[in-house]
Amino acid sequence: MGAQLSRRRKISQSKKAAAKMLDQTQSNSSFSSKSKGTELFGRLYHDVESSAYLYPMDETEQDRLHGQHFALKALFGGDILEPVRRAIDLDDNCHVLDVGCGPGSWLLDLATSYPNSKFVGIDVVDMFPSTIRPPNTEFHVRNILDGLNMFSDNSFDFVQMRLFASVLKTDQWATTLAELKRVCRPGGIIQLLEVDYKVRGNSTVNQFTTKLVEVMAKRDLDGEMAKKLAPALTQAGFINVQTDHRSVAGASVTSAGKGKFVVATQPYDSPNAMDDAVTGEFWAGEPGVKQKREEAPYQNIDGRSTLDVMARAHRVNATQDTA
Repeated sequence: MGAQLSRRRKISQSKKAAAKMLDQTQSNSSFSSKSKGTELFGRLYHDVESSAYLYPMDETEQDRLHGQHFALKALFGGDILEPVRRAIDLDDNCHVLDVGCGPGSWLLDLATSYPNSKFVGIDVVDMFPSTIRPPNTEFHVRNILDGLNMFSDNSFDFVQMRLFASVLKTDQWATTLAELKRVCRPGGIIQLLEVDYKVRGNSTVNQFTTKLVEVMAKRDLDGEMAKKLAPALTQAGFINVQTDHRSVAGASVTSAGKGKFVVATQPYDSPNAMDDAVTGEFWAGEPGVKQKREEAPYQNIDGRSTLDVMARAHRVNATQDTA
């Protein structure tokens, strides 16, 4: 990430203030009541009106999110980029925020590896771990669209937010990044990760992903936001912006494990919750042949499929200006 980022300066007053603020909050608690959700097509979805999040909130979704985490970790060779490891010493009482933490997979992974740091996760619904909670973690129900006013300025050394293209509307990105910038201390780092929903493949795959992006657009979601992360961070005032692109081929036997990444990031049944146009069925199999979703081959993609899938993920990190 360069010499500027490597020569991060420690701001002791800011870190002490953040530590005091975090210690005053009740560990492993929630800031709002737990959403009961709404059942649709046998799956449980959140009922938070201000959120456009597309995916379920049930146990099946938690399992998918855990698998997604480890697929992304394998794809990028770890939970954080190497430049971030060099810039931030997670053994040195760092404060880390995971926005949209889900069941806490990423947070727990790091918390167990770095017991001397504090890890905070927030999400719009409570899918937080109920049994395995290291003492250096806390989880809160919070909608990022309502702001992060429970945290003071410069509270965190490292802030992560990933896979929010299916959460934030196009006009919500700027205000969200501004809020992340506010809680990230000067010299701290923000890390974003998004998947390009325009997955490349044969005609069947292209039909499906094109439709998916169209349906997202109807909800004012940008299915190609992954390509726009770097300029968005620069416009938000971050510096030292770096991008890491990774592609996943799902058609090779040798990439069978990574091929599951496609299922992990785009569950075959999720479009049914998005729009009536694709409710209950989608294009699969030979071009022009419509199959019910329970018969569709997407649920069995394992890297040996003949669908010839190519997925692409973008991970971007940037530094909060020290000025």
